[in-house]
Amino acid sequence: MTNGKTVRLTADDLTASPDVFGKAGAQTVTVSFAGVSQTFTITVKTVEPVSAKVIAQPQNNTYVYRTAPDFSGLAVEITYNNGATEVVRDLSAMTIRAQSDARIRRGTQTFTVSTRGVHASFTMRVRLVWWQWLILILLFGWIWY
Repeated sequence: MTNGKTVRLTADDLTASPDVFGKAGAQTVTVSFAGVSQTFTITVKTVEPVSAKVIAQPQNNTYVYRTAPDFSGLAVEITYNNGATEVVRDLSAMTIRAQSDARIRRGTQTFTVSTRGVHASFTMRVRLVWWQWLILILLFGWIWY
């Protein structure tokens, strides 16, 4: 103020134009209060995902060898460069792949889920059903199965 006193203002006391930015880069902002305006140049950064973590495993964490796993229930939390987080539960927004290039085998299989350009990993248990065990043991399936 012109009388030398300091006054603390809140965002509700000020008018800023524009108040929403449609693109990243240098932007000009005008802030007004009580008929006084000041123009500033600010840099607007693009909000981008920086990390992902699996916060909910698939509902059924076990599946039968040589069948398609059911990933329903999988949830991934995305963290953005501005600190915001988002939980993605929509499987159509995710790409899920087995980590190994080889065929999926019995035991534990690690999968990588990708969404919004970031990746996270989780594991599922792969098991055999009774007739697969018969092939494996009686028909020397361990050679080719």
